[in-house]
Amino acid sequence: PRYTLRSALFEIGWCLNAWAWLIFFIGTAKKYLNHPNKFLSYSNEAVLPFYITHKTIILIIAFNIATLPINLYVKFLLLMVSAFTATMILYEFVIRRIDIVRILSGMPAKKKPG
Repeated sequence: PRYTLRSALFEIGWCLNAWAWLIFFIGTAKKYLNHPNKFLSYSNEAVLPFYITHKTIILIIAFNIATLPINLYVKFLLLMVSAFTATMILYEFVIRRIDIVRILSGMPAKKKPG
């Protein structure tokens, strides 16, 4: 393809537009979504264990889905939904409730009452 001044200016404008929208959304979120709540506390605690486990779960599920005789888009949707669900179930019922697994996942141990 031939690159002209017009195409270069278009690309620069396109990038500046994308950057401006990104800054707008980040600023709006900072203003209106920056308050403590239960969902934010829960998800903040879940970030590291989710990150650690989701790749392994995606690979396990994708290995089993890959050979299914269905459309690629259906496979992708099935993979997204099942991997997210499996990761959240693993986090909620195993990682979050067992102290040794919490520590191995980078979370502090549960505080003992009393």
